[in-house]
Parts: sequence; structure tokens; C-alpha cells
Amino acid sequence: MLSSWETSIHSRLPGLTCAWEVRTVTRLFSILTLTSLLLIILSAPCAAVIDGFDPHGTGSVYAETASGRSNGPKPSLRAHRIERGQIEVDGHLDEADWIAAEAGTGFTQFRPDCHGEPCEETVIKFIYDDDAFYVGVACYHLNGEPITSCLSRRDNIMNSDRIRVYIDPYHDLMTGYHFRLNPDGVKEDYYNYGDLYHDISWDAVWEADTSVDENGWYAEMRIPFSSVRYRESDSMTWASTSSAIRTARVSGRAGPSGTASRAGS
Repeated sequence: MLSSWETSIHSRLPGLTCAWEVRTVTRLFSILTLTSLLLIILSAPCAAVIDGFDPHGTGSVYAETASGRSNGPKPSLRAHRIERGQIEVDGHLDEADWIAAEAGTGFTQFRPDCHGEPCEETVIKFIYDDDAFYVGVACYHLNGEPITSCLSRRDNIMNSDRIRVYIDPYHDLMTGYHFRLNPDGVKEDYYNYGDLYHDISWDAVWEADTSVDENGWYAEMRIPFSSVRYRESDSMTWASTSSAIRTARVSGRAGPSGTASRAGS
């Protein structure tokens, strides 16, 4: 297109000086170059999310009933039975069963804007086998928010991003188990009872690992059924509240944290 435009100008206005032609062509080239750059920027792909953990995904994996922002009743999330091979707890949520499991999305803020839309998205999934249940969480940082983390002893996570999964196997809204994990893999757990009390000395036997990439961080937990108490039956409904706490600092104050509404599995 540039060549034909130059030819047209030269044939119609043969008396123009070479300098004018150069300036005209240079200006046109600069405009076209700027246009090309804008097209490249506008057509650049969005940051990637991992398979099955798209916070805005559609399809059977992303049921509206599992979204914390839906207008329906409290969200419910169906746990997926593992049937495609063993799960390796390595912080990489790439096994086929993770991809196939139903996704919990639509986290909302807990503070400072209760029920507001969070600054970053989070996706959670539950899968299980005969011996344990697994929790997979994708904590995205697609808007430039830094990941904050630090190593510490168990049960002592401070000044760090973290995910918190509360499990209520009796579904009585009175008792339950808290499992927390930060991007460095530091674990916290405690037992909650009587609605208002908790036992921080309770240390369950459970596995967890994390991974980090340019788009966020990912947590993977394996919690044996033997670590928690529940009423065994062919079909069970557990209550769960999950949150992703991000500690981005502004003038020394913690930034907003996202939390999902109670979900059953």
C-alpha cells in the first residue's frame, strides 16, 4: 500500500522536490508504523489461565450454581471423583481430573467492600478418591498486583498472601476445620467448635504444595478423610467457605481480599 501511494503522488505532482517527497513518505511511514504498533497492542492475547480454571469460563465445568456472584441461592459445588489416574500433589493443577472437575468461581470481596467485586480472580475445585479429598485453587494476579509471601514456621503465616479453606463436614455451621496455605507452601490448620472457639494446637496430617508463574500462584492440598470427622453416607453435603487473601500494601495497609460464599459438595 505504501508503494502504490508513493507512485500516485509522483505521477500527479512531478514538480515536487525530493525533500518534500521524503518528508511525506517518512510521515506516512511513521503513521503506518504507529498504526501497526497499535494493532499489535490491541490484538495482543490476554494473560493465560490454566485449563479448567478460567474465572470467566463457560460450559459444564463452569456451572452458574457454583458462582458466588450468581443471583440464585447459595452456591453449591459438586466434588469430582478421581477416575483418570493418580494425583501428584506438586502445586501444578494439570491432571485430567482437575481439568474435568466443576469450578467454583465468582469470589467476592470480604473487605474493605463486602460483597464487592475483587481486584483479582480466584477459582477453586474439589476432587476426591477413597482415601482423601483434594483442594485446588488458582489465585490469579492478572492486573499487576504483586504476590506477597514469606517463609515461616507452620501455623505462623504473617504478612503474606494466603488461601483459606474452611470445611464443615457435619454441615451444622458450628464446627469445622481450617486449612491455610501461602505461596511458599507454609501451612496453618486449626479446629473450630461451638461456632466461636477454635483450637490452634490441632495439627492434622495433610499434604500441600504450591507453584507460581507470571499469572499468579496455585495451591494443591490433599487432606485424608481420616483427618476430619464426618457422617459417612452414599451422598454427603459438606459446607465450605474459601477465601483468597491478598496483602498488597498501600501506605502500610492491607489491600482487599476476596472470599467465596458458603458452598456444599
